[in-house]
Amino acid sequence: MKDSEKVNFDKALFALAEVYRITLSPAQVAGYWELLNDLSFNSFSYAVRLAGQSCKFFPVPAEIRTYAKDYHAPQDLSKILGEGKGVPMPEEIKKKLDRLYKKQGKQKPESVKRSYGHPKDSTRGER
Repeated sequence: MKDSEKVNFDKALFALAEVYRITLSPAQVAGYWELLNDLSFNSFSYAVRLAGQSCKFFPVPAEIRTYAKDYHAPQDLSKILGEGKGVPMPEEIKKKLDRLYKKQGKQKPESVKRSYGHPKDSTRGER
């Protein structure tokens, strides 16, 4: 986490402490920060939520870290499908785009042509 996220880190930790009806000392909060600040804030907040739903007692840093391992950041489709590949465009959308460009008397940009899919690439839609 970035130093700028410490305020949100503290808020999340104090909120979790409230749920468990415990009081955290400044030294405890500093210790949690020291042991968990290498996590992303998203994975930390995800872990805090899971810990609150699962732990019978207030979680120690190691438990929060274990829950954080289950966090998977949303991925860009290009990372999953490969560079330059995308989800094939549905046929009805292709037709609507064709009519729109024809009505406006404009050429389709290359990005739109690519989204139609390439006939030699079996992972894309057909022309």
